[in-house]
Amino acid sequence: MCRGSYLHENLRDEIRRAWEEEDAPFLDECAKETNVDPQIPKKMYKDLHFPNEESFHCYVWCLYNRQNALTPDGKDIEVEVLAMHPYVGLELAQRCVEEAKNETDICLKTYVATVCAIGHHA
Repeated sequence: MCRGSYLHENLRDEIRRAWEEEDAPFLDECAKETNVDPQIPKKMYKDLHFPNEESFHCYVWCLYNRQNALTPDGKDIEVEVLAMHPYVGLELAQRCVEEAKNETDICLKTYVATVCAIGHHA
């Protein structure tokens, strides 16, 4: 069983709401596509629980893909697109993409970048 990633509960409510609203159009679609329990994405920002499991990594990839946050070849994260997300900005986007750059699996790469960004605000 994989250990989940729990982040500190101090993520400000406005940040949680902004990220939830941005992802909302894709939650059910990406959960179905990646066989993730649909309750996990619905609670992930509230509970700050980001399971460190392959299916959830690919769920995060799906969100990035739907939001056009991947390079045209689909192998990397578009820093400038990630930077436009609420409460991310260019500096944090660059730092988190750098942190994830050595991951060869794009699903894991998007997961690492996401946990980095969330962790910055926690």
